[in-house]
Amino acid sequence: MNQQRYNKAQPADYIGLIVMAVVLVAMALFFFFAFIAFVLTIIAALAWSKPLALGPIHIEPARARAFIKRGLLGAVSLILFVAICAIMMRTPLQQSTAWVMMAIGYCLGSVGIEAILVLAQRRAAPAEHPVNEQSNTLDVPRRDALPSPTFTYASWDDEEERRS
Repeated sequence: MNQQRYNKAQPADYIGLIVMAVVLVAMALFFFFAFIAFVLTIIAALAWSKPLALGPIHIEPARARAFIKRGLLGAVSLILFVAICAIMMRTPLQQSTAWVMMAIGYCLGSVGIEAILVLAQRRAAPAEHPVNEQSNTLDVPRRDALPSPTFTYASWDDEEERRS
């Protein structure tokens, strides 16, 4: 048998590699955001009853409770959406898939909405740093202190006046 025809890569092989790379990047992003959500949930749980200050960041109990509630709402709403879609398509929903969907929903509900709220606050609020008036103004001399200009505009008769 000729072995050469089996050694050539087919377009489907390249597509498979691209899909695998996309899936690996998506998994890495999911684990990154899941870790961020986990850490922020622990911080929010610590700030549940009394305000918490971590350096320049101050977390109020109402905001901490809202963060956790949005995460739980996201987890429940995403798993309900996936379950309804699975019922409509007559596809069984496996328990491992349900746990992953709940984790994704929690990340989107807590970290995702918090990021959207922070971006909206930054766009709506003016700059936090006070503007230094002295650094933004130029020291322009007054008009009467300026020397009078020596430049005069030309007229039609300039050539004749210079000759005479």
